[in-house]
Amino acid sequence: MHTVGNAAKAERVVAAGVDVVVAQGWEAGGHIWSQVTTFAFVPRVVDVVAPHRTLCNSTVSNWEAAGSPPAPQRPNEREVIAHFADGRPIERYSDVIALPGTSGEVEALVLYAGQSAGLVSRLQPAGEIVQQLVHEAAAVLASCARLL
Repeated sequence: MHTVGNAAKAERVVAAGVDVVVAQGWEAGGHIWSQVTTFAFVPRVVDVVAPHRTLCNSTVSNWEAAGSPPAPQRPNEREVIAHFADGRPIERYSDVIALPGTSGEVEALVLYAGQSAGLVSRLQPAGEIVQQLVHEAAAVLASCARLL
């Protein structure tokens, strides 16, 4: 783990093998060499070290089972696992998402997820989720109507 105050330092510490980068802007209290606020700084660090929140899939499971090795020692590194509709290959561990017409092991591609994915407590069919949203929205609207 390493604290950094600029994007160049973030890139250097990741190349040196750091697993966690803590990006601190100048408002951290003066002990960091940053020249910008954390709000403006964090996106710069993200661009340099490209962290991703993804759902667990077969690629992630196999990587973790192998001890989470860094590139290029990851299992099946550079293996073509899918193709875009126009035939361009997509390699395992690529940061591109499946687009319409993508074929191959789509499940093994990166499956980006926001922080709210941690709030999911059970798997539901999409239709059931939509019905639940409609039911809850109707209940809220009925409640508002009674207030008027």
